[in-house]
Formats: sequence, C-alpha cells, structure tokens
Amino acid sequence: DFNYWGYSYSTDSGSTWVSGNTGSTTSGYNGYTYDTASSTVTHINSTTSGSASIQYKIGAKAAGTQVAGNYTNVINFIGIGKVITTNYTINYNGNGGTGAPATQTGTTTTGAATLSTTTPTKDNNLFQGWCTVDNTSDPSQCSGDTIKAGDAVALNSGTSTNVTKTFYAVWKTTAPAVKYMQDYTLATCQSEASSDNVTLVDSRDNSEYTARYINGACWMTQNLRFTGTSLSTTTSNVSADRTISYGDLTSGNSYTGARIHNSDNTTTGVWYNFCAAGAKETGACTDSSTYTSSYDICPKNWHLPTESQFSGITSYQDAFSPVTGGFYYNGSLNYTGDGLWRSATANDAYSQYRLRYDGSSLSTGYGSKSIGYYVRCVRSS
Repeated sequence: DFNYWGYSYSTDSGSTWVSGNTGSTTSGYNGYTYDTASSTVTHINSTTSGSASIQYKIGAKAAGTQVAGNYTNVINFIGIGKVITTNYTINYNGNGGTGAPATQTGTTTTGAATLSTTTPTKDNNLFQGWCTVDNTSDPSQCSGDTIKAGDAVALNSGTSTNVTKTFYAVWKTTAPAVKYMQDYTLATCQSEASSDNVTLVDSRDNSEYTARYINGACWMTQNLRFTGTSLSTTTSNVSADRTISYGDLTSGNSYTGARIHNSDNTTTGVWYNFCAAGAKETGACTDSSTYTSSYDICPKNWHLPTESQFSGITSYQDAFSPVTGGFYYNGSLNYTGDGLWRSATANDAYSQYRLRYDGSSLSTGYGSKSIGYYVRCVRSS
C-alpha cells in the first residue's frame, strides 16, 4: 500500500522547487511532502501566456516495510487551464483628423481584441493606421509601427482583468487637391466656405484666390488679377472665344479701349475699366448706350456682381474682406484710402454701379465706365 503521496513543482526549468501540498501533510521520501488527507491533489498556479511549462516531481511512501523490488503505479494528470476574462476599453485619438471610431468596450478571454474598421479622415492626409504611442507632436515615432484598422491586437499579458488602451491615428501628408474656380459649385461653396475662406484656383493662369459663401452667393474675397489676352468659353465667362489687347490705365481714361493696370501684388490686384472688365463684349466698350453685362472677364460660371448683389453684401464687410488702394482716373491713382469694385449693372450710358469701401464701411453708388476699379467675381448659381 501507498498511503502517502505528493509532489513539488518548478516554473523556472528546475532551478527552484516548491511543495505543492496544501492539506494535512507529513514528511515523505527524499524530502517530499505527502498529503494524507486525499488521494487527489489539486495544483493551482498562475502563469502568463507563453511562459515556460510547469515541471513536477512525484513522490510516494509505503505505510510499512516493503519487500525490496520495483513497484509501479499509474498517476493521472488532468491539466485545466484557468480562463482569465479581461474587461477592456479602447479609445481612439484622431490626431487632428475627424470621424475616429467611438470608444470601444468589451470582454476577452484571449487577452486580445479586434480594432474598429472605421477609419478617420484628415484634409490633405492619408490614414496609415493606429499607433499605441502618442505621435501627435512627432509622427515619425510610429512611421514604421502601425496597426491597421480591423487588426487583432494584444491588450495584456494574460493576467490583467481591466485594461484601457488609447490608439493614435498615423497620417501621411499628401498634396492638397486643387479646387478650380470653373468647377466649384455654389453648393460646395456653401458647404465648405460658410464660416471661413476656401482657396480656389483660376485654371486660366493658375492664380489662387480666396472665396467665401456670403448671403446666398459665392464671392471672391480677393481682387481679380487676370490679364490674359486669350479668352475661351471653356474657361472664361464670354459669349465666344476671343483675343483682346489691353492698354494701360496710366495712359488715361477710355470708354472704347480695354485698359488695365496691374499692381503686381495679391492685395490690390488689377484695376479694370469697364471695357476690359466686360471682356470687350458687344456693348461693353461704348459711352453711347447702357449695357448690363452677362459676359465679362470672370472665370466660367462666375460673373461681375449685379447692383442688387452689391447692395446685399454691404452688411457682410468682415466676410467680404475689403481693401483700399484707390482707383485710376486720368492716368493716376486717386483716393487711395478707398476701394471700389465694378458691377455688371448699368446706371446710364456713361456709368455702371459700383461697391465702395471708405476704410470703415461698404456702400453702393455708381462711377464712370472709363476709369479703373477693382473686380471681384461672384458665383450665384
């Protein structure tokens, strides 16, 4: 009979051995400890996922004197892994982007969880994946160590029951998409530029302009700088393809000749008499009849503002961003503390309506077609 038996175990490849008996014990053979209370011994040991296996030594002691010889018995081992349930919270930081996944919570018995498949977006950037390091100030920290949306990620070492992790978006900067004035719709302007300027490009000469959705229309908030001589119906607001030539307003006023003066800076832009602003369309270059223009120097789908549109913008001075700089009259700049802009609407044979900024407020009026004013185009449909 064997009425004592027991074991010791090691979790460090045999360097250290620990007695495994916890019941009523007595010393046994070779220094082992044997459990006299039961023929079954239960060993509970917490080990981390992936750790070394547990080693056991088994010992037995006879109740009395035994005849010398070899004795055998069967020891059955039943290994039951203890399942650890982890409650997790995953936070997503868009790192300057929008549309990051909502906080993700759940439980796992594997120590891992699957990230959301939702991906954020950021203007002029491509989403590269997630990173467990806050790379907000230094994106290079995670440039080669990103986790893709929908990937399974390890949350703990197998022993934690509550885990919170934050994943930070990693971005790659791309060139901004070009928004051409000719293709930019009123609806898009309302969506993108109701509270701030948007930057657009005139495809005719690749000049950039800011624009803003104001009082139901999309307005340029910088002065036009176009001086091109070849106007096409595909890119300009003209009735037919045409080539025009310009004189300079420093040579004086003109009703019948297209005259401009280029300031060579983006603030004041170009001054145009009405013949030039009207792109030398029939009726634009005369002082003998009234002419309200439908076609002009503006990009395709844009046009010179009407008098009523000017009247409707006088209460939106900050959004319109007016500038001073004067107007050209008889070959020279006058009233440089003012800014004046051309309208498509005729007042009489000699004058068109205009918008004036006196340095403090906007107002409408009219002025000669022969002198040089600024131009700001509008898209209203």
